Amino acid sequence: MKFDIDNYSVKARLYPCLLILLPAFIVGVYYITDLEKYYHYFTAVLAFGLFTFVLAQFGRDKGKSKESELYKYFGGKPTTQILRYKNTYLDSVTKNRYRQILTQKIPNIQMPTAQEENDEPDDADEVYNSCAKFLISKTRDTTKFNLLFKENVSYGFRRNLWAMKNFALSIIFLCLITHFYFVTEGFKVFNKFTTQSIGLFAFLLIAILTWLFVITRDWIKLVAFSYAERLFEALNEV
Repeated sequence: MKFDIDNYSVKARLYPCLLILLPAFIVGVYYITDLEKYYHYFTAVLAFGLFTFVLAQFGRDKGKSKESELYKYFGGKPTTQILRYKNTYLDSVTKNRYRQILTQKIPNIQMPTAQEENDEPDDADEVYNSCAKFLISKTRDTTKFNLLFKENVSYGFRRNLWAMKNFALSIIFLCLITHFYFVTEGFKVFNKFTTQSIGLFAFLLIAILTWLFVITRDWIKLVAFSYAERLFEALNEV
C-alpha cells in the first residue's frame, strides 16, 4: 500500500495532529526516567507517529464536516462573500474590476447587479460560488500560485485544528489529571511539588488557555478571507 503525503497534507493535516498529541507526548516523556532503557523512548516516538498519522485522517474529515458550521458563522463562504456588493472586505473599484474579468473569462456567465443581488441573494451567491469554483480549478498549480497555496495550507491547518478542539482539550485534561495523580502519589501528598512538576503543570495550563482563547472560529476567519482575496488576485494569471 502506498501513501502519498504532499506538502498540504503535512502542513494542514499532520501538523495539527502533532500539536494535539504534544501534551500527551510531553507527559509521557516526563515519566520516562530510566535512561538505560532507551527502547522506551523509541516506543513512545513510534506510538506518537502512528497516532499522529491516524489522527491526521480523522482531522481532515472532521475539518470538512464542520466547514458548513464555519461558513454559517462567517455569513457564507468567504470566496462567495468577497464578490457581494454589500460585503466591504474589498473596495468597490477592485470588486468591479474582478467582476468584469470574470465575465470575460467564464463563458455564459452573467454577473448579478446590485439590485438583483438584493432581490435574490441566494441566486446571486450561486453565481459567485460558480466563479470561485472556476478560479479554484484554474489555480491548482502550486508553483505558479504559490502564495495562494500557502494561504490554503494556512486555512486548512487552522480549520482542522479547530475541528478537533474538543478532542485536544480532552487529551490535555487527561494529561493534567494523570500528572496530578502521580505528583501527589495518588492524591495523598500535596506538599512535594518540584520545579519540574510545576513547569509541566504550567505547560498544560497554557495549552488549555491557548485552545480555549486562540484557536477559535475568528482565528480561522482571518485566513479564510485572506485566501479568498489571493484567489481573486490570481484572475489576471489564469
